Amino acid sequence: MVVYLTTNMINGKKYIGLDKKNNPSYLGSGLMLKKAIRKYGRQNFVKEILQECSSIQELKNAEKMWIKKFNADLSDEFYNLSRGGEMNGPTHHSDETKRKISERNIGKTMSYESRKKISFANRYKVRSDDTREKLRIINTGKKLSEIHKHKISNSLIGRVHSEETRKKIQESNIGKNLGKYPSEETRAKLSKAATGRNHTEESKEKIRIKSIGNRSRTGMPHRAETKEKIRNAHMGIKKNPESVYKNFLAQKKKPIEQYDVDGKFLQEYDGIRLASRINGIKRQSLVSALNGRSKTSGGFIWKYKRNVESESQNG
Repeated sequence: MVVYLTTNMINGKKYIGLDKKNNPSYLGSGLMLKKAIRKYGRQNFVKEILQECSSIQELKNAEKMWIKKFNADLSDEFYNLSRGGEMNGPTHHSDETKRKISERNIGKTMSYESRKKISFANRYKVRSDDTREKLRIINTGKKLSEIHKHKISNSLIGRVHSEETRKKIQESNIGKNLGKYPSEETRAKLSKAATGRNHTEESKEKIRIKSIGNRSRTGMPHRAETKEKIRNAHMGIKKNPESVYKNFLAQKKKPIEQYDVDGKFLQEYDGIRLASRINGIKRQSLVSALNGRSKTSGGFIWKYKRNVESESQNG
């Protein structure tokens, strides 16, 4: 019966444990140690004897003594998670011991390495239905602080879901009201969250690049509610039918110029109709770009051709 020390030869981390049979091939049964062995391979771990014992009680006491000596259960240099002396799994603390541990840890901040160690230990842990139900009941009604929400948001930046995770999310969202028409409550939350928010120039550029050539909403009909909002927004605006028709004819005949997103001239067209037909772009989209309501149409910048002669005469 021995107390041993297992060392990871790659990163130098260690594990203190006990072995009743003194099996040379046994490296330890700690949760984090097992995961490290799977990650680095058994060939990268070595085992050495710290102390030989003649009884079970001596063995337990010796393990606790060595763990305490190196402060292994709290050190980032060890894989140990408990204080030792356990042969049938970890012991359960009494309420008094839990209270003392809680008071001792008040105000302490775990190092990044310790947090990673706990995260690694819980990564593949599967909770029972009973445990999940208890956690659900405990967390029901809890509201996260703004600081907590901000930390969660920052931790998710740049995270890319695996194909398996995306599939699970997709399956869990089947039948839910997502995508095109969110509920009134969801729209209200999104509106409130976006109030006062200003995109950075970098974000604006990313949105612009992402939207170039995107026609996913082409042909999508407006809902009755959206039509009503548009109608109300235009109430009181009077237009002369004759002037509208004249403007329409002028736009049809007026030459337009096509540029790429970097401002390089590409081609000139006799009118909107021709440019629309050749490039496969809706005329309404072209008009919006020409009148400045949108920056691009079909991934290009559009401008009316300047009439140099008429401008010189007017000048």
